[in-house]
Amino acid sequence: MAQIRMLFFFLIISSSLFGSFQEDSLQLTVYYQDALIHPDRSVEMRSKIKKLAESKKQTLVWKETCLFLEARFLVQSGQFEAAEKAAKSGLKLFDPKEKNGAKFYNLLGSVAALRQDYERAIHYYKLSLELLDLNGDKLQAAYIKNNIANTFFSLTDYKSAYTYAKEAFIESKELNDTLYMPSIEAILAVSEVKMGKLESAKLHALESIRLSQKYQQPLGLIIGNYSLGEYHLQIKEYQQAEKYYTVSLNIAAQFRQSNYVMLANIGLLTVYNATENYKQAVQAGETALSIAKATNNQNTEYSIYKNLAVAYSKIGQPERAFEFMKSAHEIYRRSTSSDNRKSINELLIKYETEKKEKALAKNELQLAQRNQLVAWLSLILLTIVLAVFVLVRRQKSKLKEQERERKSAVYTALVEGEELERKRLSHEIHDGIQSALVGIQLKLEQETKERHSFQPVLDQLRKVQEDTRRMAHNLMPVSMSENGWNGALELFCKETATASCPIILFNNLNIELSKSSPGKVVFRILQELIQNALKHAKASEINVTVLQEETHLLFMVEDNGIGFDTSLQRAGQGIQSLEDRLKSIHSALFIESSIGKGSVFRFTIPISEFL
Repeated sequence: MAQIRMLFFFLIISSSLFGSFQEDSLQLTVYYQDALIHPDRSVEMRSKIKKLAESKKQTLVWKETCLFLEARFLVQSGQFEAAEKAAKSGLKLFDPKEKNGAKFYNLLGSVAALRQDYERAIHYYKLSLELLDLNGDKLQAAYIKNNIANTFFSLTDYKSAYTYAKEAFIESKELNDTLYMPSIEAILAVSEVKMGKLESAKLHALESIRLSQKYQQPLGLIIGNYSLGEYHLQIKEYQQAEKYYTVSLNIAAQFRQSNYVMLANIGLLTVYNATENYKQAVQAGETALSIAKATNNQNTEYSIYKNLAVAYSKIGQPERAFEFMKSAHEIYRRSTSSDNRKSINELLIKYETEKKEKALAKNELQLAQRNQLVAWLSLILLTIVLAVFVLVRRQKSKLKEQERERKSAVYTALVEGEELERKRLSHEIHDGIQSALVGIQLKLEQETKERHSFQPVLDQLRKVQEDTRRMAHNLMPVSMSENGWNGALELFCKETATASCPIILFNNLNIELSKSSPGKVVFRILQELIQNALKHAKASEINVTVLQEETHLLFMVEDNGIGFDTSLQRAGQGIQSLEDRLKSIHSALFIESSIGKGSVFRFTIPISEFL
């Protein structure tokens, strides 16, 4: 399941934010915009900017204007460190409660968000909101809420992104804002697609395009067409999706909006993979990847790597495919860590909590200074308690290790016993039931030649024979003596795949697992996951991944089928059996699935378990 992480930080650097400028400041804005759109004229424009800035009387308002436009330009051109310095200089011009400081906090939040420091970004956005609320500026507050929605997009928390995007849209519409409402409405449409509110998304996307054309807002056209591309991609109307992504791409390229050029190419990459135009997919994906790397935009790299891996595998470049698949896995592992899973709501709560904790810590420190003797006695007591705790814990750890070894020995015996029982049942079916069915078949065939009356029975009998043959084959212990574990897995995938559902295997394993009980257990688990996907998922493609890392092995089975509600089906007997077997070899099964969006089953095991 592709995970597309998007950044729509268009309001972070808007030219009219937090104030209107006089003629000279508008001229400065033109110079900065010209320097941004035409890099070859950057030196000339910067010279004009400096000359105009120094020619005016250095009033507080003029200093504010120059610093804001400079900081905004630096953000637009990707010079984040210099932009942060300029924004902080702007903050020094005002009293902490003055409204003018809000636009500089907004810029600082945007720099932090583009650096993927979301905790700091929310800190600055919250300070900006507090100033705007204090001064009753609802329109500018709506813009900040839109930026918070964009931050939720970056964390793939689409539910929260939808909540803030909707609030921003409602407030900007009520205030009759024509400057940025088309773009805000387009972002709302994207969030609605992610939430499955497809009809509402389509209406908002079309309206954003109409308003953008009416008020000549190119950014609204870019995002509006992109959102329509997302809508048609969601309902699998790939030709229409390609059309709108291409329109968005062309407008973004015309106005040198590289971030949106990248997003449109990611959309086209997904469309081309879905329509099997893999060479075009590679071209779109490589373009998107080059922009992502140039702008240090890691939020989109997982989707690009994952889809490029599929495209390269389809055009016969497996080594390149392996490279991208491994890169995607590394990003996926980082993004699903406990730190990166925090939602912005938790960060906002954490911000308030930290202020209270700091005040409490200060009081506690003052109390500790007045009671040093009590503190020393507490320290001595704590040392004794810790020593006792360590001794008890060591003893418990030793007992747990002994119990683990005992259970491991028992489980090894059970695995070997299960394989022997499978072999016995396989021979019973093959030598007993299968042989009897063959005899019956021969007799019926002889009778059919004479009477022509048993043909339906013969057809049914052949089906029963095929079913029993398959049962016997599946029950047989895994034969790895000739090809080893890797060869057995490759052969199983090849034999199990069907014309309507190919199985794609990515495997860089260079150690042999066939001689260990855990190796046999893992093979059986992969076998069952693949068979379950074929039987129940109604998938058109199954991806099986085996990646060897420094200390662990990753195993993953992914399908693009109908998916299921994990909260309702996870407790099933089949999944419980898989989890019990993985627990015995110190692993756990992670499941990601939702209705209509396929399923991913993943588990990791230390390499030491197989040695």
